[in-house]
Amino acid sequence: MEKPEWQVDYEHVTQHGSIPREGYFKIRFKRGADWVPARIYRRMPIDPDTGEVMERSWMLTGEINGEIDDFRLVWAWGREIEKDEYEWLIAITALRTA
Repeated sequence: MEKPEWQVDYEHVTQHGSIPREGYFKIRFKRGADWVPARIYRRMPIDPDTGEVMERSWMLTGEINGEIDDFRLVWAWGREIEKDEYEWLIAITALRTA
């Protein structure tokens, strides 16, 4: 069995037939690697030129290991977890990088 690619068919991003939603997840960068924290949350869009908040609707945003990423990657490859486990993974990841 080959390692899955980090690409998502954006027209068919569903997990178990549901629509992406906010939550806490854990994800691996490759098979057998350590779990890292990930989450999906809502935020206001930011103008890429000025860095200011734009007056538009809230948008889903993904975060993997503390860095902003595509929420569809988190939804497609992540496993949903409780907030306590998410905070534990943040602490463990901080200890590994220290």
